[in-house]
Amino acid sequence: MNKKIELKRVELNNLKKELDTIKQLPYGGIPLAVEAKRVEKKYKQLEKELQDYEQTNDA
Repeated sequence: MNKKIELKRVELNNLKKELDTIKQLPYGGIPLAVEAKRVEKKYKQLEKELQDYEQTNDA
């Protein structure tokens, strides 16, 4: 179970870096805005999953 949590944390960190990179780029076109929304959605979902795993692990 700890391995699963660690993998989620790594994926979360990678998404955060990707989101930061997207935000630094000038929004020259729609595809970039769509990509940013996709990454934000995945990031929030992953945060929720990670919290659920940690709560399950603590119990």
